[in-house]
Amino acid sequence: QQTTRVDFLYNIQTEKAHLLSNDKLYHVAYEQIVQAITGLFEADFNKRRKLLNGMKGQSRRLNDSGIKHSKYNKMYLQKQDCYFDATPPSLIILPLLPLEQIQGWDGVTPYSALVLPCGDSGKAAASEVLRNARETCSETDIRTAITTLAVFVKDIAESLLDTDNDVLEEFNFTAENTTDRSALTWMRLVQHLRQSLSPTISIPVLKPDVDFRTIRVAKGTFDFEESCLPDPFLLSLKGAINFSSFAGTKLMPACSLLPEDSDDE
Repeated sequence: QQTTRVDFLYNIQTEKAHLLSNDKLYHVAYEQIVQAITGLFEADFNKRRKLLNGMKGQSRRLNDSGIKHSKYNKMYLQKQDCYFDATPPSLIILPLLPLEQIQGWDGVTPYSALVLPCGDSGKAAASEVLRNARETCSETDIRTAITTLAVFVKDIAESLLDTDNDVLEEFNFTAENTTDRSALTWMRLVQHLRQSLSPTISIPVLKPDVDFRTIRVAKGTFDFEESCLPDPFLLSLKGAINFSSFAGTKLMPACSLLPEDSDDE
């Protein structure tokens, strides 16, 4: 649903969606990853569910009692459904923070983010979504973002290969008899990676001969006064999912648009 909320690139007609999936089926895949997000590690299935889903209070779910419903799991972006949440995506967005600051972010400090168009619709995405962007990235910004992206792609892939991770079994149980294409594609990918003797996933790297003087990559700033302020860890996670989807091996199922009257504020 479109809103008049300004996004971090100064677009006015924007859409709101979750970063970590809110879909009743897809979000089950995130139950192990949410432990890394919160820093709380639970062997019990039901406790992991509470970390993800939170707890209900009367008729509404208690605000921020779970990652899925947290205000930090939301962002606004123009044409979000067309370019950011599409499969394959046309935009990859990454926080311009060192890894230690992403992990230790305090929930209030504004930060900048890189926006990289990609794929067949990348030019269209750039012309529509980036036309109001006011800043461009430095060489340091680009190197920081690619380092973050590579780490998150590797970590998600390794979590799926972990033999102690029962996420696939839990997902299969929840998705029994599903015909959802995204769910089936993701299950087949995880099964393939686990059965392969040498599982392979594309990892982003910068070409050694890149001339940064010829590159213009847009960036914007997330700030509660201008837009919303998503957790940079979750934004990095979404960036890794979009990169892997663009590379043809989507590591996690993603989310659809969030209704404007949703109670997860």
